[in-house]
Parts: sequence; structure tokens; C-alpha cells
Amino acid sequence: MQRAPRRVKGGLAVRLLLGWCAAKRQGGGAPPGGGAASDSDLGLRGLLLLLLLLAALLLGLGLLLGLGLRRLALLLLLLRRRLLASRLGLLLLLALLLLLLG
Repeated sequence: MQRAPRRVKGGLAVRLLLGWCAAKRQGGGAPPGGGAASDSDLGLRGLLLLLLLLAALLLGLGLLLGLGLRRLALLLLLLRRRLLASRLGLLLLLALLLLLLG
């Protein structure tokens, strides 16, 4: 017996992320012959967009507050233990590093 899907509050990025996670659990993907983008494809795009948005927000906030790049890097090191516990955090750190170096 399957459970009814839970109603989720949140924006498009949250729904795309949850759809991506659900598709990964069920092993879903694009059909072999191509076709429309699946929920997992849309979720991956939403996840990448969310990561870039968070990276830009953190960098902009750090520069706006006058922290400078060195202090912002120290702040990221303090957050590292929590962020490295998840793949999402690891991707976020990678995106921030690329933004800082680029």
C-alpha cells in the first residue's frame, strides 16, 4: 500500500529538489527514446540553480557586510563540518570556491 504524497510548502526550487529526490529513490529517469524532460532532470537543474543562487547570496552578503574574502573564507571553514556532511553542502562549497577564484 502506498502512502499519499505529502503536501509541501515552498517555492519552485524546493519542489524541484523534492521531485529529484523522489525520482532518485524510485530509480526514475528519462525514457530510452528521449522525450520530455523527466522530474529527475528538472530536479537536477533546480538543484544546480539553487546552489548557484546560494553561492551568489553568500558571496554578496559577505562583500556587502564588508567581511572581505579572507573573513568569508574563514566563515566557510567554520561551516565546513556541517556542509561536508551532505553532497549538497559539498557542491555548494565547490561553487563558492569557483566563484571566489573566478
